[in-house]
Amino acid sequence: MTVPASSIKWELRGFKGTISDGTLTINSIDEGAKAGYVIARYDGFSSVAVLAAGADKKFEDFEQTTYPITFSNTNGVVGSATLVAGLSENAASKALQLTYDFTGGSGTKAAYAVFNTTGKALEGKPSAITLDVLGDNSLNWLRAEFIDNTGKAHLVTLAKQVDWTGWKQLKINLPADEMTYPVKLKRIYMASLEDGQDERALAGSVAFDNISFQYAALVAEPPRTTIQLVVGSKSAKVGGVAMKL
Repeated sequence: MTVPASSIKWELRGFKGTISDGTLTINSIDEGAKAGYVIARYDGFSSVAVLAAGADKKFEDFEQTTYPITFSNTNGVVGSATLVAGLSENAASKALQLTYDFTGGSGTKAAYAVFNTTGKALEGKPSAITLDVLGDNSLNWLRAEFIDNTGKAHLVTLAKQVDWTGWKQLKINLPADEMTYPVKLKRIYMASLEDGQDERALAGSVAFDNISFQYAALVAEPPRTTIQLVVGSKSAKVGGVAMKL
């Protein structure tokens, strides 16, 4: 049955927030709450949705990398993809450094850091990626390429322009509804479109660290009691136990 949104009375438990025009905004989480509950009520009926925190899983911090990370390019681009220490406050910590030189060649250019030749597999079905990026203020395009289970490539923009210097954390949603899982992270790359190349740096260096993926919370289906009713009978069975009506 379709009812007007204005007829629904909402109850929020475990958090503070508002619901307006079909959008739920969470303002704060109650102390000690392990989950949030959104209860919709209409004319004596009710339905509940459970909101739980998702999981954040480390993918790569480059401290004990055993698989190959290689450099590849397009249109005469030169550069390198190497693990380097000393780029952060922790001098011993390693990061993946991608250097590039777009001076040669023509057209759209790109410099790639390739993971494990054909890509490194991800667990489960992540909904977002988080990573630290050491920017070079080059204004070039930063992207990642994922390969799904059908072999289809999915290009995800991490930053339309690298317009900062120093470390910055990025969090980007993945096109989860378009991917066939499982997927691999094949490569992260810097690109310079043919149009407007004179407005961007032709050479530079960026670095990546602390790559992790976010996963939606798994909320267990609550147990449901079977109720058996028979027309004309003054008794029923609730969970297999007979009861008088």
